[in-house]
Amino acid sequence: NKNKKGAVFTGDTLFSLGCGRLFEGTAAQMHESLSKLSNLPDDTRVYCGHEYTQSNAKFAVHVDPTNADLQQRVKEIDHLRSA
Repeated sequence: NKNKKGAVFTGDTLFSLGCGRLFEGTAAQMHESLSKLSNLPDDTRVYCGHEYTQSNAKFAVHVDPTNADLQQRVKEIDHLRSA
């Protein structure tokens, strides 16, 4: 059915504004997993295994403090988390 959107449960591989750590497996395996995820259709719904958006956003701003788009996204995340 063309009206159905796909979905993926990414477990500990992919998160909003971040990806998993290499506790198990190799960097090559993580790269392969992320490559598979990046090849999914754009309308695929992504369900992460954990909610790290706010902490990942803080780290991202630390790494790229002049990124205006990222700063705006942090404001949106903070607003959503405070609701």
